[in-house]
Amino acid sequence: MIDVPGITHHTATVNKIKIRILTLNLSARNGSWVNRRSVLIQGFRALQPDLIALQEAIKTDEYDQAIDLLGPEWNVAHQQARDAEGMGISIASRWPLGEIQELTPTIDALYVPNIDEALDEEAAKREFWSAFRVLGRWWEELPPY
Repeated sequence: MIDVPGITHHTATVNKIKIRILTLNLSARNGSWVNRRSVLIQGFRALQPDLIALQEAIKTDEYDQAIDLLGPEWNVAHQQARDAEGMGISIASRWPLGEIQELTPTIDALYVPNIDEALDEEAAKREFWSAFRVLGRWWEELPPY
């Protein structure tokens, strides 16, 4: 794996399936956007992530920063509540997106992969989803924001 300053990436293994996960704050189009844009595109290509969480990503009727940087072959879900400039959270996946759900008042979207398409065996599907049960209902104690 290539180390890129400012980019967090992880490799998770679920039933021998490796998933490369990356998260990055894009800082909208601030700074020297033309130069940053080309470096980001090169970095995404070099890292070859499967799932990306982008913070401060711009999505308006005219512009989609995630698609601009990643390409049209990516499946992207955008947080619905965005600021006046279109800045918010975007999730990009190499695989088809599953259902998008509102999780809490502070988290507007949750990517739920379509496990039925990703894993073939029923036992593998059960093991995958069982891994999340240990989290419990952690969000219930959060204050409403």
